[in-house]
Amino acid sequence: MPQGYDALPRRTELLGLPVNRIRMGDVLACLAEWIDTARATGAAHQPLHRVGATAGARHAVTLNPEMVMAARHDIGLREAIVGADLVLPDGIGVVWALRLRGEAVPERVTGVDLLDAFAGLAAARGYRLFLLGAAPGVAEIVASRLGRRHPGLSIVGTCAGSPGDSAAPDIIARINASGADAVFVAFGAPAQERWIAAYRQQLGAVVAVGVGGAFDFLAGRVPRAPRWMRRCGLEWLYRLVRQPWRWRRMLALPDFAVAALREGRNRDQDNHRGGGVRR
Repeated sequence: MPQGYDALPRRTELLGLPVNRIRMGDVLACLAEWIDTARATGAAHQPLHRVGATAGARHAVTLNPEMVMAARHDIGLREAIVGADLVLPDGIGVVWALRLRGEAVPERVTGVDLLDAFAGLAAARGYRLFLLGAAPGVAEIVASRLGRRHPGLSIVGTCAGSPGDSAAPDIIARINASGADAVFVAFGAPAQERWIAAYRQQLGAVVAVGVGGAFDFLAGRVPRAPRWMRRCGLEWLYRLVRQPWRWRRMLALPDFAVAALREGRNRDQDNHRGGGVRR
Protein backbone atom coordinates (compact mmCIF):
# COMPACT_ATOMS: atom_id res chain seq x y z
CA MET A 1 0.00 0.00 0.00
CA PRO A 2 1.40 3.46 -0.88
CA GLN A 3 3.09 5.49 1.83
CA GLY A 4 0.60 7.65 3.70
CA TYR A 5 -2.44 5.92 2.19
CA ASP A 6 -3.91 4.84 5.50
CA ALA A 7 -3.80 8.44 6.71
CA LEU A 8 -6.31 9.46 4.05
CA PRO A 9 -9.84 9.88 5.37
CA ARG A 10 -12.63 7.30 5.34
CA ARG A 11 -11.04 4.54 3.31
CA THR A 12 -13.10 1.44 2.51
CA GLU A 13 -13.09 -1.34 -0.07
CA LEU A 14 -15.50 -2.35 -2.82
CA LEU A 15 -15.04 -5.72 -4.52
CA GLY A 16 -11.45 -5.76 -3.44
CA LEU A 17 -10.61 -2.22 -4.55
CA PRO A 18 -9.94 0.76 -2.27
CA VAL A 19 -12.34 3.72 -2.24
CA ASN A 20 -12.10 6.96 -0.24
CA ARG A 21 -15.52 8.14 0.96
CA ILE A 22 -14.82 11.87 0.98
CA ARG A 23 -16.24 15.14 -0.26
CA MET A 24 -14.81 17.30 -3.01
CA GLY A 25 -13.54 19.77 -0.44
CA ASP A 26 -11.57 17.02 1.30
CA VAL A 27 -10.08 15.91 -2.01
CA LEU A 28 -8.92 19.44 -2.82
CA ALA A 29 -7.44 19.79 0.67
CA CYS A 30 -5.57 16.52 0.24
CA LEU A 31 -4.13 17.49 -3.16
CA ALA A 32 -3.17 20.93 -1.84
CA GLU A 33 -1.40 19.39 1.16
CA TRP A 34 0.65 17.11 -1.09
CA ILE A 35 1.68 19.97 -3.35
CA ASP A 36 2.42 22.40 -0.52
CA THR A 37 4.49 19.78 1.32
CA ALA A 38 6.50 18.96 -1.79
CA ARG A 39 7.14 22.65 -2.43
CA ALA A 40 8.11 23.33 1.17
CA THR A 41 10.62 20.50 1.23
CA GLY A 42 12.08 21.41 -2.15
CA ALA A 43 10.95 18.05 -3.56
CA ALA A 44 8.42 19.44 -6.07
CA HIS A 45 9.19 18.87 -9.74
CA GLN A 46 11.66 16.10 -8.94
CA PRO A 47 10.92 12.51 -10.01
CA LEU A 48 10.82 10.11 -7.06
CA HIS A 49 10.28 13.14 -4.80
CA ARG A 50 8.46 11.13 -2.13
CA VAL A 51 11.16 10.13 0.34
CA GLY A 52 10.95 6.43 1.17
CA ALA A 53 8.13 5.82 -1.32
CA THR A 54 8.11 3.57 -4.34
CA ALA A 55 6.56 6.10 -6.68
CA GLY A 56 7.03 9.74 -7.63
CA ALA A 57 3.77 11.51 -8.46
CA ARG A 58 0.77 10.87 -6.24
CA HIS A 59 -1.87 8.98 -8.23
CA ALA A 60 -5.59 9.79 -7.95
CA VAL A 61 -8.14 7.50 -9.63
CA THR A 62 -11.75 8.41 -10.46
CA LEU A 63 -13.48 5.04 -10.07
CA ASN A 64 -16.66 3.90 -11.80
CA PRO A 65 -18.43 0.50 -11.99
CA GLU A 66 -17.02 -0.32 -15.44
CA MET A 67 -13.50 0.07 -14.05
CA VAL A 68 -14.35 -2.06 -11.01
CA MET A 69 -15.51 -4.92 -13.21
CA ALA A 70 -12.65 -4.55 -15.69
CA ALA A 71 -10.16 -4.75 -12.82
CA ARG A 72 -11.42 -8.23 -11.96
CA HIS A 73 -9.69 -9.65 -15.05
CA ASP A 74 -7.26 -6.83 -15.94
CA ILE A 75 -4.36 -7.32 -13.53
CA GLY A 76 -2.57 -4.16 -14.68
CA LEU A 77 -5.63 -2.01 -14.02
CA ARG A 78 -6.22 -3.67 -10.67
CA GLU A 79 -2.64 -3.07 -9.57
CA ALA A 80 -2.85 0.57 -10.69
CA ILE A 81 -6.00 1.18 -8.63
CA VAL A 82 -4.78 -0.69 -5.55
CA GLY A 83 -1.47 1.16 -5.77
CA ALA A 84 -3.08 4.59 -6.14
CA ASP A 85 -2.90 7.17 -3.35
CA LEU A 86 -6.51 8.31 -3.69
CA VAL A 87 -9.48 6.46 -5.24
CA LEU A 88 -12.55 8.64 -5.70
CA PRO A 89 -16.19 7.50 -6.07
CA ASP A 90 -16.83 8.86 -9.56
CA GLY A 91 -19.60 6.55 -10.78
CA ILE A 92 -23.02 6.70 -9.13
CA GLY A 93 -23.00 2.90 -9.00
CA VAL A 94 -19.99 2.98 -6.69
CA VAL A 95 -21.78 5.45 -4.42
CA TRP A 96 -25.00 3.42 -4.37
CA ALA A 97 -23.22 0.12 -3.73
CA LEU A 98 -21.47 1.50 -0.66
CA ARG A 99 -24.55 3.28 0.64
CA LEU A 100 -26.69 0.14 0.28
CA ARG A 101 -24.42 -1.68 2.71
CA GLY A 102 -24.67 1.17 5.20
CA GLU A 103 -21.47 3.10 4.48
CA ALA A 104 -21.71 6.88 4.39
CA VAL A 105 -20.59 8.26 1.02
CA PRO A 106 -21.20 12.01 1.02
CA GLU A 107 -21.13 12.56 -2.75
CA ARG A 108 -19.75 11.62 -6.13
CA VAL A 109 -16.41 13.16 -7.01
CA THR A 110 -16.24 13.10 -10.80
CA GLY A 111 -13.19 13.78 -12.92
CA VAL A 112 -14.77 16.72 -14.72
CA ASP A 113 -15.91 18.38 -11.48
CA LEU A 114 -12.56 17.75 -9.83
CA LEU A 115 -10.60 19.32 -12.70
CA ASP A 116 -12.78 22.43 -12.68
CA ALA A 117 -12.67 22.75 -8.87
CA PHE A 118 -8.93 22.18 -8.73
CA ALA A 119 -8.40 24.80 -11.43
CA GLY A 120 -10.07 27.33 -9.13
CA LEU A 121 -7.85 26.25 -6.23
CA ALA A 122 -4.77 26.36 -8.46
CA ALA A 123 -5.57 29.89 -9.60
CA ALA A 124 -5.79 31.02 -5.98
CA ARG A 125 -2.63 29.25 -4.80
CA GLY A 126 -0.42 29.47 -7.86
CA TYR A 127 -0.34 25.78 -8.71
CA ARG A 128 0.67 24.87 -12.26
CA LEU A 129 -1.38 22.43 -14.35
CA PHE A 130 -0.57 20.22 -17.35
CA LEU A 131 -3.40 18.76 -19.45
CA LEU A 132 -2.65 15.47 -21.21
CA GLY A 133 -4.92 13.47 -23.48
CA ALA A 134 -8.12 13.65 -25.58
CA ALA A 135 -8.11 14.39 -29.32
CA PRO A 136 -5.66 16.92 -30.80
CA GLY A 137 -6.66 20.47 -29.94
CA VAL A 138 -9.13 19.55 -27.19
CA ALA A 139 -6.76 20.16 -24.28
CA GLU A 140 -5.98 23.60 -25.69
CA ILE A 141 -9.69 24.47 -25.72
CA VAL A 142 -10.03 23.26 -22.14
CA ALA A 143 -7.03 25.35 -21.10
CA SER A 144 -8.55 28.44 -22.66
CA ARG A 145 -11.95 27.90 -21.06
CA LEU A 146 -10.54 27.14 -17.63
CA GLY A 147 -8.31 30.20 -17.87
CA ARG A 148 -11.32 32.44 -18.55
CA ARG A 149 -13.31 30.81 -15.76
CA HIS A 150 -10.50 31.01 -13.22
CA PRO A 151 -8.44 34.20 -13.77
CA GLY A 152 -4.82 33.76 -12.84
CA LEU A 153 -4.79 30.03 -13.59
CA SER A 154 -1.42 28.79 -14.85
CA ILE A 155 -1.73 25.94 -17.35
CA VAL A 156 1.89 25.32 -18.30
CA GLY A 157 1.37 22.68 -20.97
CA THR A 158 -1.10 20.73 -23.07
CA CYS A 159 -0.60 17.61 -25.15
CA ALA A 160 -2.94 15.15 -26.86
CA GLY A 161 -0.25 12.50 -26.59
CA SER A 162 -0.82 8.76 -26.65
CA PRO A 163 -0.81 6.11 -23.93
CA GLY A 164 1.57 4.01 -26.01
CA ASP A 165 5.03 3.34 -24.61
CA SER A 166 6.78 4.88 -27.62
CA ALA A 167 5.28 8.29 -26.89
CA ALA A 168 6.04 8.26 -23.17
CA PRO A 169 9.61 9.67 -23.17
CA ASP A 170 8.59 12.81 -25.06
CA ILE A 171 5.45 13.33 -22.96
CA ILE A 172 7.35 12.90 -19.69
CA ALA A 173 10.07 15.30 -20.86
CA ARG A 174 7.44 17.93 -21.72
CA ILE A 175 5.67 17.56 -18.39
CA ASN A 176 8.88 17.76 -16.38
CA ALA A 177 10.19 20.73 -18.37
CA SER A 178 6.92 22.60 -17.75
CA GLY A 179 7.32 22.59 -13.97
CA ALA A 180 3.74 21.36 -13.53
CA ASP A 181 2.52 20.61 -10.02
CA ALA A 182 -0.45 18.54 -11.22
CA VAL A 183 -1.09 16.54 -14.39
CA PHE A 184 -4.63 15.67 -15.45
CA VAL A 185 -4.65 12.69 -17.81
CA ALA A 186 -7.59 12.11 -20.16
CA PHE A 187 -6.60 8.94 -22.02
CA GLY A 188 -9.74 7.17 -20.78
CA ALA A 189 -9.88 4.08 -18.58
CA PRO A 190 -7.99 1.81 -18.28
CA ALA A 191 -5.26 3.45 -20.40
CA GLN A 192 -4.84 6.50 -18.16
CA GLU A 193 -4.57 4.43 -14.96
CA ARG A 194 -2.01 2.11 -16.55
CA TRP A 195 -0.04 5.09 -17.92
CA ILE A 196 0.14 6.94 -14.61
CA ALA A 197 1.07 3.77 -12.71
CA ALA A 198 3.79 2.93 -15.23
CA TYR A 199 5.41 6.38 -15.39
CA ARG A 200 4.66 8.11 -12.09
CA GLN A 201 8.21 7.45 -10.90
CA GLN A 202 9.53 9.52 -13.80
CA LEU A 203 7.16 12.46 -13.34
CA GLY A 204 8.28 15.60 -11.57
CA ALA A 205 4.69 16.67 -10.96
CA VAL A 206 3.40 16.08 -7.44
CA VAL A 207 -0.03 14.80 -8.47
CA ALA A 208 -1.35 12.86 -11.49
CA VAL A 209 -5.11 12.42 -11.87
CA GLY A 210 -6.98 10.27 -14.40
CA VAL A 211 -10.10 12.14 -15.54
CA GLY A 212 -11.52 10.09 -18.43
CA GLY A 213 -13.75 12.15 -20.71
CA ALA A 214 -13.49 15.35 -18.66
CA PHE A 215 -11.71 17.28 -21.41
CA ASP A 216 -14.48 16.54 -23.92
CA PHE A 217 -17.09 17.83 -21.47
CA LEU A 218 -15.18 20.98 -20.58
CA ALA A 219 -14.36 21.69 -24.23
CA GLY A 220 -18.04 21.42 -25.14
CA ARG A 221 -17.48 18.50 -27.50
CA VAL A 222 -19.80 16.29 -25.44
CA PRO A 223 -22.79 17.84 -23.65
CA ARG A 224 -23.16 17.01 -19.99
CA ALA A 225 -26.41 15.87 -18.39
CA PRO A 226 -28.60 18.57 -16.79
CA ARG A 227 -27.80 19.19 -13.15
CA TRP A 228 -31.05 17.58 -11.96
CA MET A 229 -30.15 14.32 -13.73
CA ARG A 230 -26.70 14.37 -12.13
CA ARG A 231 -28.25 14.92 -8.70
CA CYS A 232 -30.59 11.96 -9.28
CA GLY A 233 -27.78 9.70 -10.44
CA LEU A 234 -29.03 9.54 -14.02
CA GLU A 235 -26.04 10.98 -15.83
CA TRP A 236 -25.24 7.52 -17.21
CA LEU A 237 -28.68 7.38 -18.87
CA TYR A 238 -28.23 10.79 -20.46
CA ARG A 239 -24.85 9.76 -21.85
CA LEU A 240 -26.29 6.52 -23.19
CA VAL A 241 -29.08 8.37 -25.02
CA ARG A 242 -26.62 10.91 -26.47
CA GLN A 243 -23.95 8.27 -27.22
CA PRO A 244 -25.73 4.99 -28.05
CA TRP A 245 -22.42 3.31 -28.87
CA ARG A 246 -21.74 3.25 -25.12
CA TRP A 247 -24.24 0.42 -24.66
CA ARG A 248 -21.47 -2.19 -24.84
CA ARG A 249 -19.70 -0.56 -21.91
CA MET A 250 -22.97 -0.44 -19.96
CA LEU A 251 -23.22 -4.24 -20.09
CA ALA A 252 -20.86 -4.31 -17.11
CA LEU A 253 -23.40 -2.52 -14.91
CA PRO A 254 -25.75 -5.48 -14.21
CA ASP A 255 -22.77 -7.68 -13.34
CA PHE A 256 -21.44 -4.95 -11.07
CA ALA A 257 -24.80 -4.63 -9.29
CA VAL A 258 -25.02 -8.39 -8.70
CA ALA A 259 -21.43 -8.62 -7.46
CA ALA A 260 -21.78 -5.60 -5.18
CA LEU A 261 -25.05 -6.85 -3.69
CA ARG A 262 -23.53 -10.28 -3.12
CA GLU A 263 -20.53 -8.74 -1.39
CA GLY A 264 -22.81 -6.58 0.77
CA ARG A 265 -24.90 -9.60 1.75
CA ASN A 266 -21.78 -11.60 2.65
CA ARG A 267 -20.48 -8.71 4.76
CA ASP A 268 -23.80 -8.48 6.58
CA GLN A 269 -23.69 -12.21 7.34
CA ASP A 270 -20.12 -11.97 8.59
CA ASN A 271 -20.98 -8.97 10.75
CA HIS A 272 -24.04 -10.76 12.15
CA ARG A 273 -21.94 -13.79 13.06
CA GLY A 274 -19.40 -11.43 14.62
CA GLY A 275 -22.07 -9.83 16.78
CA GLY A 276 -22.21 -6.38 15.23
CA VAL A 277 -22.30 -4.21 12.17
CA ARG A 278 -19.17 -2.39 11.06
CA ARG A 279 -19.55 1.16 9.77
